Amino acid sequence: MQNSENKKNVAIGKTHYSCRPGLELIPTKYQLEVRRELMEIFGCGMRCFYKRVKDYQGIPYEVKLAVDSLFARYNLSPESVWHIWKD
Repeated sequence: MQNSENKKNVAIGKTHYSCRPGLELIPTKYQLEVRRELMEIFGCGMRCFYKRVKDYQGIPYEVKLAVDSLFARYNLSPESVWHIWKD
């Protein structure tokens, strides 16, 4: 019983994702196109876009795969695209 009580008191950290490193690797002439596609993938406008590029907490799996696919067209691997950290 004591173990289950201890588990309840432990905070669960959130996972944060930033695709800013990948966006910075995109050549300037493709930046606008990639930003538009990311806004479509994220399903949001400019304000939300910058927030999600910088820090997308708990990104849905399908969204992450779509972003990975987008950057793969520019020969960027997921390892070079994402900065991932936990609280």
